[in-house]
Amino acid sequence: MSAIEVSDSAERKLNELAADTEVEDVLWKALYLYERSADPSE
Repeated sequence: MSAIEVSDSAERKLNELAADTEVEDVLWKALYLYERSADPSE
């Protein structure tokens, strides 16, 4: 299985999870907090 196939499969699973807006909200908040913590300029 190639990395692209694995990525596509993972993306499909994430899209299925994201169909639940509550999960999507949590993912966006986690991404936002991660990006803020990774950026030392703020």
